[in-house]
Amino acid sequence: MNVRVLETSEEQEEGLQHLRQIPPDTLYVFPVVPEGTEFHSMNVPEPFDIAFLAEDYLVLTLARMVPEGDRIKAPAKSAMAVEARAGNLARWGFYPGNTMSPIREA
Repeated sequence: MNVRVLETSEEQEEGLQHLRQIPPDTLYVFPVVPEGTEFHSMNVPEPFDIAFLAEDYLVLTLARMVPEGDRIKAPAKSAMAVEARAGNLARWGFYPGNTMSPIREA
């Protein structure tokens, strides 16, 4: 798995938008996501999954986003979010109630 940390506000605003294809082996990390932050699937080429994590890396929620219409808000206690091609987060162990190891950029 490759890890891409989206640190600047520009990187975070762009997210997965305008990619030709979501890389199958890449985890996109949004390191600071306050509760209530909205994410959307506009201009994203294919379905993707998003997980919201608490400060202690506990996975709070996992959702599938469909291109051109889905919106989701970060739930209570959110501290960060991760996105990846549909199906990869579950394959990599992201599911509600699981605590992940700290995520570091490769």
